[in-house]
Amino acid sequence: MSVCDRRCFLLTTGALAASAASESAATPRRRVGSFLVTAPGGDPDRLARVLEAASLEELEAEMGRVLDVSPPAEQIRAIVYPSRGAHRAAVARLSGGAPHRRALYVQDRGAAVILAYQHDELALDLRHEGAHALLHADLPMVPLWLDEGLASYFQEPSGLRAAGGSHHRPLINDLRKGRMVSVAELENRKGLRELSLRDYRFAWGWVHYLLHGPRPATEALWRTLSDIRRRQPPRPLSALLADVAPQPEAALRRHLLAEWPRRLADARTKRRG
Repeated sequence: MSVCDRRCFLLTTGALAASAASESAATPRRRVGSFLVTAPGGDPDRLARVLEAASLEELEAEMGRVLDVSPPAEQIRAIVYPSRGAHRAAVARLSGGAPHRRALYVQDRGAAVILAYQHDELALDLRHEGAHALLHADLPMVPLWLDEGLASYFQEPSGLRAAGGSHHRPLINDLRKGRMVSVAELENRKGLRELSLRDYRFAWGWVHYLLHGPRPATEALWRTLSDIRRRQPPRPLSALLADVAPQPEAALRRHLLAEWPRRLADARTKRRG
């Protein structure tokens, strides 16, 4: 299994390491768990507020608890540029055809680096790309759809991950209108440019089902990650889910449209009682 199975543009030329060496002592920087976050040309107080909102230490601990993700052996570096233009210029210097995205996780000569910029949803971006970085520090590869689905799940603040998030309402709308993207379809997506917004929504939805649905579905996810960790080729999750539920797409609909809302309502009733 190759580390390029997910995004071959992750392998860059060392340009980021060179830029790190050129940062001045006045560059705002904060260490948060396994992350070192720097903000060239940024405001230290603003960086502190963003990192408090991002809760990267909580993210790292929760991914360890839920997915058995080990702490990375080496520090994950995040560079927060002061503007979108500065961020785009940094991404343009990367090799491997990196797409222009609001934030990116890349590997610079083997070192994990997150590239982002200051804007209103920076905390969410840091959690999303931080989840990618933590997964890839622990696993030799992650299937593309699962990688994005897990990052989309963990990008939300801890209180919203199970209850919902930015993908929840659009996905519910898709399901109510009879739309579906199966795990088998997601497994056939070969690169980030092949993933549509709907694919991202359904990747999130399938991860929610794997984490909060029936116990055998959760065990299928854990088995997949364990096999990858041991460098054993895993069975496709589409096949594992078919063993759990003969009609996994119907099971996903039941989970998100009926079973999970009922569980949330029961939990609210118990809290009030």
